[in-house]
Amino acid sequence: MAKNIGGDSAEKGFAFLEHLMATTILTVAVLALIQTLALTLGNYAIMEKRRQEVLQRWNRSEEARSREPEGERIVLGPNGPSLWRLKVSGAEDENTSSWEVLRSLP
Repeated sequence: MAKNIGGDSAEKGFAFLEHLMATTILTVAVLALIQTLALTLGNYAIMEKRRQEVLQRWNRSEEARSREPEGERIVLGPNGPSLWRLKVSGAEDENTSSWEVLRSLP
């Protein structure tokens, strides 16, 4: 008796459908991974930009504390110390939020 190695045509069609479904599922999974990677890299770029802005503001606030007092003078009481308020923002060309730097004089 001879064996039918190739199987009949119904089994061949079923194998084709199995391969087609497996390829479709793998394609969807790979596309989902690529989209997740793209979103992750986009979020990383946003956070890196914000980190750079924070470092820039921090450096400007430290420079403002080391210089002569400038900005608005706040008197805490009749015999109390004075505070100087200075607004520090990010880059000049951007419309970003600002920090308030308070500095007291000895």
